[in-house]
Amino acid sequence: MKNGVNRVAANAVDRPDRARFTDPMRVLLLLAVISGLSGCTGNPGGARTVEAPGAVGSQGRTEAKPIITPGTGLAGKVIRVNSTSRFVVLSFPIGRMPAEEQTLQVFRGGLKVGVLRVTGPQVDDKTVADVVEGQIAVGDQVVDQ
Repeated sequence: MKNGVNRVAANAVDRPDRARFTDPMRVLLLLAVISGLSGCTGNPGGARTVEAPGAVGSQGRTEAKPIITPGTGLAGKVIRVNSTSRFVVLSFPIGRMPAEEQTLQVFRGGLKVGVLRVTGPQVDDKTVADVVEGQIAVGDQVVDQ
């Protein structure tokens, strides 16, 4: 029986005479643990602490809260242009239509390119306006004064 025990021990997968981790494995494990811990304590991406508006700042003073108000003016878009008769068809959000004879400013890329006067008719979210001045193109933005 003594021979049977020795033979099993000699063929065992986990031998007690070998170490669990080799030296290179220990080094890699140590480096992984160190880099993991250093990532947790650092300031990733240069993140900064931002205080909420109206919060008491680090100097002990209250910071001003920004006032944001929704735009109440009309804003539409030119969807058709008739250069010969000098009129355009405008589209506005539902429920936000300009009145007849109202003057509108036309902008393209942030620059004013013309002036319109609403003449009607109005159908659903569309209306017609005459070109008072400027060169109007499809896609231009229209706002009231």
